[in-house]
Amino acid sequence: MVTISEAEMKKIIDMVEDYKIYDAAKFFLERVDNGDEKIAEETIQKYKSIIGKHEKVVRNFKKTVTCIEQLSDDMDNDEGWELLGDDDGIRCLYQRYNERGDDLEYHCVRLESEVDTPLFNFSSQLYEMDLFTTWIPSFWGVGLTKVDCDHHSVMEMNSILELAFPPIIMSNRIANIDVRIYDTFETMNKVVICIDDEEHGKIPDGYARARMHRSGITIKPTERKTADVKMLFRVNAELSIVPEWLIDVAFSKLARSIMEMIKNSTGVTDNEPYLTRYSDPENKFYNYLRKRIKEVIPEQLPTVPPVRQV
Repeated sequence: MVTISEAEMKKIIDMVEDYKIYDAAKFFLERVDNGDEKIAEETIQKYKSIIGKHEKVVRNFKKTVTCIEQLSDDMDNDEGWELLGDDDGIRCLYQRYNERGDDLEYHCVRLESEVDTPLFNFSSQLYEMDLFTTWIPSFWGVGLTKVDCDHHSVMEMNSILELAFPPIIMSNRIANIDVRIYDTFETMNKVVICIDDEEHGKIPDGYARARMHRSGITIKPTERKTADVKMLFRVNAELSIVPEWLIDVAFSKLARSIMEMIKNSTGVTDNEPYLTRYSDPENKFYNYLRKRIKEVIPEQLPTVPPVRQV
């Protein structure tokens, strides 16, 4: 039995089109008896004309909510984590993880820091994934050598990352990942970025695969006009043995340096090609970012770069 009215379904789709996917999903699932599959399917069939091109998004509502809430919980749970360091305003933790059910061991790093940088700048730094190699450093031959990014939707992208390792010891890895950005300001007061392995993504010949699972980033503005930034990366690089020095380099030095660069994002994004990209009046992501900063954290409006005049 369908428990959502036509007006409510239109409201849900309006939220989807305004990129408030989490809010839309929570409302939909609550109205269909907490995600009852039969009621959800009947609802989708009844309102197909209203849902239109967003059917895949609606069908993934339950998965979306689980991803966002699970990642948020993981960010706040210290159980099973080893503290690698807590200095210079950056907290770094490490954990081995093999609970996915695929018999693979994941090496995990979690980073936490209060970032005193405008939201617009470090959002741009994270969004432009193809430029990661211009600011992410390498240590002892470990780092990023190439990133191909397909922004197939305003808040979704597929990225292929080439991870470098010391050539005498091991070959480079390729990670094919799915990245989704969620605006949850109305309910959770933060941005949630979910990252997971693109299971059907192709890997070029001659490369081993690196997998990422249940990873992501959360950005939560504070009353101090800063943001609490948390990062969680779970990586399996198909290595039979992971030496302690690699854990130290990849999960301590490299991970910390990424957070340090984000804390200094204005020094990165005040230059080309960032300037050209975020000043583009046709760029839907940056137009949305400007709109949400005005609505949610208006005190940061003076830090928002102007749109290029045409």
